[in-house]
Amino acid sequence: MSANKMASEKTATASPATGTAKAEKDFPVKSPVEPGPTKQVKRGRNPVDPNETPAQRFRRLGGKRMNKALKAIGYVASLGNKRQYEYTDEQRNKIIAALVDAVDNVRQRLTDKQSAAESFSV
Repeated sequence: MSANKMASEKTATASPATGTAKAEKDFPVKSPVEPGPTKQVKRGRNPVDPNETPAQRFRRLGGKRMNKALKAIGYVASLGNKRQYEYTDEQRNKIIAALVDAVDNVRQRLTDKQSAAESFSV
């Protein structure tokens, strides 16, 4: 082989880092992506008025928490779809009892009778 032919073969089979046509065809190399300008995304809680009264705080948080609770209860209620889910009477009764207990706990706490928080598993 001539020196020119060997040099051209080495170039054609060079590593992907050299950027030759054959190497790019067989081993595509992605160019490093330059990071663009970063966006400042504000996360976390909204600032709370330091002069907020307990009654105002109750209304603000109560509304948010009730909406979340009602949405979660709706998700639990969708488990009653017999076409999508299969469950036993025992499992159904356990879920219903846990929801009733949770509502009773809320009722007690809102009437100034403190009780401990509990967890639930099916």
